[in-house]
Amino acid sequence: MTDYNPPHHRDENNWEIIPHTEVERLQKTLYNHLRKMSVKKNKTERIQFVKEMLKKQNNTCAFGQNVCGKWCWNEPKDNFTKMKNKNLGGYIELEYLKLQWGHIKPRCRKESQSMHDLCLQCARCNNLIQTSRHLKQLVPELESKILHIKQMLNVL
Repeated sequence: MTDYNPPHHRDENNWEIIPHTEVERLQKTLYNHLRKMSVKKNKTERIQFVKEMLKKQNNTCAFGQNVCGKWCWNEPKDNFTKMKNKNLGGYIELEYLKLQWGHIKPRCRKESQSMHDLCLQCARCNNLIQTSRHLKQLVPELESKILHIKQMLNVL
């Protein structure tokens, strides 16, 4: 791979619409989540659920839906696709925000889960923001971090 340094966010909110191939991939990965919840949905129902979730979230990450995913971070390893012409560097950056299923109630808590506990998140939001905490636990934690960041900026 070349020395390409992908941006951690899009300054101009210009992510492309999630392509049909991604809807297909998301419905396949949804199947495994639903199976663990003992929820049976056929492929058509799963595709419909994915499309409804994308519409609800403004076609972006759950943690970026009100700002068009502006500060959502694709995982660099997931945000590239192999090029057909490997002589051109081998990889190109995806123009859409690649999403994955996130759980509003963390699975590690062993609480009951339903389809309504799922959301779509970019890889970094899923891994770095939510982790194993409940959303209500995140509010004071993130507010505290924002306060400390502002204090650090005032020192500079």
